[in-house]
Amino acid sequence: FRAIAEAACYKDTDCTRRIKECLDRLAKVVVEHSGRNGKAGHCRMLAYEKNDAGRLFIALHPLLNEVLAGGQYMLVNMLEFSKLESDLDFLLYFALCARIDAGAKQNFNRNTIAGYIWTPGAEGEALKKRLQRLEAPIEKLRSIGWGVENGHSLSDKRSYVIHRPHIEKADASS
Repeated sequence: FRAIAEAACYKDTDCTRRIKECLDRLAKVVVEHSGRNGKAGHCRMLAYEKNDAGRLFIALHPLLNEVLAGGQYMLVNMLEFSKLESDLDFLLYFALCARIDAGAKQNFNRNTIAGYIWTPGAEGEALKKRLQRLEAPIEKLRSIGWGVENGHSLSDKRSYVIHRPHIEKADASS
């Protein structure tokens, strides 16, 4: 619980009782739903468990995951997350976490990345301003340990090769 407090940037990390109470409340929430076949049901919102080594694991119910996240999930390194500062940092971070597995790298066109943050389709001066504003969250990714390089050649300013670092098991459960 202390790791959650630290990752959530609580100044007082001795708030484990409050965090446990919050998780207990969420674990007691029952969500009623009706499936595609018309059958109704209910499920708990989440479950959590602390293993013998003291690591905490939190799981969102798969049916809710499908509704809330389109059926996919992503691991988020809470140490990285706690270092993000601006709305653009958060938007870019989550968009890339959803598209790049931990330890993998992928090539992105700058206009495509801008479309993850802003409504796609900007042209001319609007696109130029968006691409300029994109530099700050790209630098933030670099500062938290992500690899970001210009595209296929050093002179290619239209694309990035982005490498997401591995998530150590201790980080993934933080």
